[in-house]
Amino acid sequence: MFILASFGFAAPALLAGALMVGLPLLAHFMNRKVRTRLVFPSLRLLSDVLVSRERVGAWRKWLLFLMRALAVVLLAAAFALPFWSRAPRIEASETDETTGATLVVIDASLSMERDLGGANAWEQALRSADDLLARAGGQGRRVQVLLAHGQPESLFPRFTANHPALRAELQNARPTASRADLPAALSQAARLLNEQPAPRALVLITDAQESNWREVLDAPMPPALAGVEITVIRTPDRPVTNLSVHTPRLEPRTPVPGQPARVRAQLQNHGDAPGQTPVTLRLNGIPVHTDTVTLSPRETREWETTLHIDDEGLHALEIEIGPDEFAPDNITRLVARVRSHPGVILVTREPPDRPGTATYHLIRALAPHGDERDRWMPRVLQPGELSTASLADAPVLWTVGDLDLAPRERELLAQRAETLGWIQWMDGQTEPAPATTPFRLREDRDAAELLPGFDPAARDTLSRVPLTRRAIMEAEEGERVALRFRDGVPALAWRETAGGGRVVRAAFSPARADGGLGSAAVWVALVHALMEAMPDPQDGGGFPVAGESVALHAHDFRPGGGEPVLRGPDGRRLLDTVFLLEGRTLGGTAPVARQTGVYTLHQGERLLDKVAVNPDPRESDFRPVAAEVLANHLQSEDGPATRTASTGDPADDLFPDDGLPLWGWAFLLAILLLSLESTLLARWRT
Repeated sequence: MFILASFGFAAPALLAGALMVGLPLLAHFMNRKVRTRLVFPSLRLLSDVLVSRERVGAWRKWLLFLMRALAVVLLAAAFALPFWSRAPRIEASETDETTGATLVVIDASLSMERDLGGANAWEQALRSADDLLARAGGQGRRVQVLLAHGQPESLFPRFTANHPALRAELQNARPTASRADLPAALSQAARLLNEQPAPRALVLITDAQESNWREVLDAPMPPALAGVEITVIRTPDRPVTNLSVHTPRLEPRTPVPGQPARVRAQLQNHGDAPGQTPVTLRLNGIPVHTDTVTLSPRETREWETTLHIDDEGLHALEIEIGPDEFAPDNITRLVARVRSHPGVILVTREPPDRPGTATYHLIRALAPHGDERDRWMPRVLQPGELSTASLADAPVLWTVGDLDLAPRERELLAQRAETLGWIQWMDGQTEPAPATTPFRLREDRDAAELLPGFDPAARDTLSRVPLTRRAIMEAEEGERVALRFRDGVPALAWRETAGGGRVVRAAFSPARADGGLGSAAVWVALVHALMEAMPDPQDGGGFPVAGESVALHAHDFRPGGGEPVLRGPDGRRLLDTVFLLEGRTLGGTAPVARQTGVYTLHQGERLLDKVAVNPDPRESDFRPVAAEVLANHLQSEDGPATRTASTGDPADDLFPDDGLPLWGWAFLLAILLLSLESTLLARWRT
C-alpha cells in the first residue's frame, strides 16, 4: 500500500544503544544497603520537616533522571540516522519493506583494466559500487547491478532486497575483453527501472571513454528514464603511456604454400609523448621477424612484412609489441589458411581459348602463367554441367555473359551464393542498341569496401579505359554501388547475403569488342581485387573482435566421427554454441566471444577450423568525454539534474536521499536536555 509520509532509520541496529538508559537504575538497585531503623525520642520533632523536604526532592530526582534517560535515547537515535521520507513508497510485503529502487550500471569493457596507480579502474568501480549498495540497503531500497559489456547482463534475475547476496556476487564479476554496448545498457536500464516503484535512481560507474560513449551522445536518451535520478561516477583520468597493435591482415588471405604473403597491422600511439617499441611476428609461436618502430604522439602507422609459409593447413600468426601500461592491446592474432591453388569456376557458353572473348581475358587475369606459379586455377563449366557436386570446391563463382539459365540452375547458383562469392559479369538485360561511345567509371563511396586493394591510382586508370556499356543495370534493394558510369548509371554493384556470401554484378565487359579493358593491366588488378573481396569458404569467422559472435566452418565433417566441439582460447568448451550441418559442411557459432585469442572447432581429436578474436581497437583510446557534456546529455527535461562524481567520493554524499535527515535534530535535542539537566542540578544544590 502507498504511504504519504513515513519515519525510518538508515541504521536501525544502532538503536540498541538506547538500552544504556537502564544502567543508572541498575547501578542504583545493586548499591542499595539494608538499614536498621532506630528511634531517637529527642529527634522526633524533625520528622515532619524531613518528610516535607523528601517529597520535594523526589520529583526533582525523577525529573533529572527522565531528562538524562531521554538524552541517552536521543543520542542512540541520532547514531541510527533517522529520516522523514516524504516520497510515496510501496511495501513489497510485510517482511520486506522498500523505499524505491536503485540500479547500478558498471562499465565492464576492456578499458576498465587500465592501471590507475595501485588499482585499476575496475577495482575502483567495484569499491564504489559496493559502498553504494551498502548505502541503498541501509535506506531499505531494492537494488540491481547491470554489467555493461558486449551484451549487458544483470547480476540477479530481478531487483532484490537481499543486499549482502548481491554485494557478494558483485565481487566475483570481472570486466570482459569486449567493448561496452552502452546504448543497449541504457535501454535495458530504462526497462528495468520502469518496472520499479518510485523513487528510482540510476548510478553509472564508468571511465567515460569517449570512443565508447560517442554512440550514446549521438542518440536520444530512452524516454523511460525521464524523472529518474541519474548519478555518473567516473574513475580518475590518469594519463597512460599506451601503444597498440590492431587490425591484422594477410594478403592474399589464402596464401599458396611457398609463395610470399604480406602481413600487415596498424600500430598506434594513444599518448601525448613519442613512443618506441619492438614489433615481433610469430608463426605458430616461433619468432620469424623483429624490428623497431618509433611513433609520434597520436600517430597511426601501417606496419608490414613478407612471410613465406611452406606447409598447407591452419597457421597461427601473432604480432606483438613491447610492454606498456595497458597490456591487452599489445598483441593481435590472425589465422592463415594455406592451401594449394584454390579453384575458381567460370560458367560460360564462350569457348575458353578463343582470343578476345570475355572468358579468355578473365582466365588470363586469374592464371597469367598457366602453371604452379599461379594462385588460382580456373575451371570452366557449361550451364548444363552445373550441379551441387561440380560447385562444391570453388570459393568463387564467375558467370560470364547472358547465360539464359534454367530456373533450376539459377536456383542452384543462388543457394550457393548465400555463403560464397558469385560475380556476374554482364549478367543483365542487354540494350537493344549497345552504346559504342566509351564511358568513364566514377568512384563511389562503397568502392573502398568492395575493392580494398584497388587503390585510387588504379581506379583513375580504370576510368580512362574505353568501355562499352553492355547492360542497363539498376541497383536492387540492399545493393551498394561500387562504380558508376559517367552519367551515374551503376556499373559495378554488390550486396551481402544473409548467409555471409557476396554477390557482385557488372554492366561492362573485358571482351575486345566492348573496349580495351581486357588488354589493360588494370583489368588484372580489378580481377584480383574482386577475388580478395569474396568470402573464403574456409574463412569461418573472418577477423572478429571480442564481444561479437564468432563463427567457424568445416567442409569435411564426417558423420559418425564424433560430436563437434567449439573451444575458447582457454581450452574450455563453449556450451552456448549453435551448430548447423548442411551435407558435409558444418558451421559452429558462439553468440558472444568474451575472450581474445584463438577459438578452435574440433570433431574428436581432429582440428577442423580455428579463428582469431582480437580486442576492439577503440578500447585502446582512453580520452574521456567531458563531464558536463555527458551530464547534459543524460539530463531529462522533467527530471532532477544529473550529478557527476568520482569513485573516491563517499557513498552517503553520492546516494540520493529519500527524505529529510533528522539525526542532527536528535543530537541538538540531546545536548539541550543535558544542558538543562546540568543547570537545574546546579541550581537545586545551592
